[in-house]
Amino acid sequence: MGQRQPLEERETSGRAVGGRSLFRRTVFLAGRIVEPAHEEPRWLLLGETNTGRRLALIFTRRGRKLRPISCRQMRRNERKLYEEAKLETGSEEDR
Repeated sequence: MGQRQPLEERETSGRAVGGRSLFRRTVFLAGRIVEPAHEEPRWLLLGETNTGRRLALIFTRRGRKLRPISCRQMRRNERKLYEEAKLETGSEEDR
């Protein structure tokens, strides 16, 4: 798995400009994906849907827009990072 920077908490209202939001709860920016290398920077966002589905969203920026690359279920190590980040930040709404 690629190297990532530390998790940062982001609050979301469940709205996305120009599209739909999958996440209606707190999400965590896991960081930039550096391996495998790509021509444009890619980022990993970890979050949970209202139905409790834990998803990993890989995206890039193109100008002022965010472009989703893929969205999938979190891997085991990503779930662990997500749970640890929730505990560290005290995100009660996600428990």
